[in-house]
Amino acid sequence: MGFERDEILSMGVMGFKKNNKIIKELLDYYDQEFNLNIVNKLESNANITTQFLSEKYGLSRNNAKQIIENINIYPKTFFNPMDYFGNWDKSPETVCVHLYMGSWLPEQEQKKLKRRKTFIFKLTKYIWDRSKNNPLFKRIRLYLKNKNII
Repeated sequence: MGFERDEILSMGVMGFKKNNKIIKELLDYYDQEFNLNIVNKLESNANITTQFLSEKYGLSRNNAKQIIENINIYPKTFFNPMDYFGNWDKSPETVCVHLYMGSWLPEQEQKKLKRRKTFIFKLTKYIWDRSKNNPLFKRIRLYLKNKNII
């Protein structure tokens, strides 16, 4: 199991030994809470699992290698070197890549996800390309850089 972002675990790539205690607890949590809270809160399983491991087992939300109850937690460069938007942070320690394809979704939802990702990517690229030489955007980028925001 590894981090997806600096503070959130990924559920896209993981493996556990049979009868793992923590996985059993998480499944019990889902069985108990699923009928109301998870559906109404629209919480992702990554957020739920991260919060659970932080509160109950002391997971540090710092994208660092750690061991919790015999579970190895790896930095995002091991299993998630690419973010949702396709930005890479690949390294020699990268083992595999979570592509965020939503293969677990019904076919119609997968198509929607693909269109959404394509639109966001194209919109971001369009804005970036148009802003590179724009004096206003140059000033904004300089301001953000000076404030250590980017």
